[in-house]
Order: sequence, then C-alpha cells, then structure tokens
Amino acid sequence: MNDTSASVPNPIFETSHRAKAPRDLVWRVWTEAEHLARWWGPAGCTVGRCDLDFRVDGVFHYQLTFPNGEMWGKFVFREIAAPERLVFLNGFSNPEGDFAQAPFPGDWPRQMLTRITFRDVDGETEISLTSEPFNATEAQQATFAAAMPSMVGGWAGTFARLDDHLESQPN
Repeated sequence: MNDTSASVPNPIFETSHRAKAPRDLVWRVWTEAEHLARWWGPAGCTVGRCDLDFRVDGVFHYQLTFPNGEMWGKFVFREIAAPERLVFLNGFSNPEGDFAQAPFPGDWPRQMLTRITFRDVDGETEISLTSEPFNATEAQQATFAAAMPSMVGGWAGTFARLDDHLESQPN
C-alpha cells in the first residue's frame, strides 16, 4: 500500500570547507563581533550593523549591505561547545531583530536549524555545516530544497571572505 499522506522529510543542506588556519583562530573569527563584522556574508556585501550576544539563547543580529540594497539576519544560539560546535536557529530579520520574511519572492522558511562543526586536520580546520528548515510547512521545505544549489554558491562566497580574513590574522 502506498501512503501518499506521509509528510515530506525535511531537506538538509550540507557543505564543508577547509580553512588554512588553526581551529582556535577559526573559532574566534566565527564567535567574536569584531571579526564577524569584517568577513560575514556572501561575496559582494559589507557588514553594516553587527550585534553579538555570544551565549546560549544569545543573538547575532546583523545587517548586510549590497550595491542594490540591504538585508538583515539573525541567529539565536542553542548550543555552544567551544571550539568544536555551534548550533543556532537562523533566518532573515527586520532591523529591530525579529525573524521576518525573506527579502526575495517565495515561501522561504522563517527559521533554519544550523549546525557547524570545527575539526582539527593537520593544522587546518575542517568546517562542516548542515542547515534545515525549522517548523516549516511543506511548501517552505520545497522552496528550501529548490534553493540548495544556489546556497552552495552563497556559502562558497562566504567561505572565500572567511579565508581572506583569516589570512590577515596572526596565528
């Protein structure tokens, strides 16, 4: 018997990156506002506002400025295990810091559950990231799944900015 009423499993986006820097440094640039303000976000943007309350239930609220406008985002930290793991809810936000609709068309999830691990590998750091819709409708899950190929490019640009920032830091 074929049960077509079963819910669609949540799509999970996965990516990884090898940073040519020690894990303690990579951890610091992911968890300190003065670093995030210099590298966070995809290629072509600058960080405007960057507010970080780095603790469980704390918030990273930021503004990204692009040549054609701005967008806001927010993390709410759920787990912090220095220097190996971050778990947070993230999504687009408004300037006041409330989760908000995405600044582009489509039924995008309001929040994603994101897990990042940092692993020592021969003096470098392997960064592994997974992200999935959180409390999302099937339509939002489908929108997220359809966008995963473009998320690869967005994260590639973000990791390139991370690498540039890491190169400027003393080990």
